[in-house]
Amino acid sequence: MIKLTLLTIAWLIGIALSHWLNPSLSAVLVLFPAPLALIALWRDRRSVQRLGVYALALLAGAAWVQLRAPRIDAGHVAFYNDTGVVVVRGVVESDPELGDTTLSMRVRAVELDGNKKASECVVAGADGCVPLWAKAPISTRLEGSVGSETLGKRGS
Repeated sequence: MIKLTLLTIAWLIGIALSHWLNPSLSAVLVLFPAPLALIALWRDRRSVQRLGVYALALLAGAAWVQLRAPRIDAGHVAFYNDTGVVVVRGVVESDPELGDTTLSMRVRAVELDGNKKASECVVAGADGCVPLWAKAPISTRLEGSVGSETLGKRGS
């Protein structure tokens, strides 16, 4: 049980170090042969082998974080955080959700500041498209017609 606990601690330390140091995935993968060599070359020394296994768990935790980190580039709405006003043009994907004082819609973005792309954001009100993760003020123009059947679904 202690070995499993130590493996878990090594995994969590790898996750924490990966968040703190933010290495690239390739940098983490380059380090994998070192603990494998410890395990393979010192077969007669259990303590060195354990150290290699714990190092593998640490590196696996770091690699896990890097594999799941979002890749934010110019085609991602979060790339434009804190950059000023961004224009998003899109298509409403589902029926609006009416609140007491808000109107929320799921929008598939087709164009972002003139660049064709696709992503999702949540619209608050008729003139603001604010992704859940965005901090920048973002505006959008929703064009098209609203049918009475869509609005009538809420009451029925």
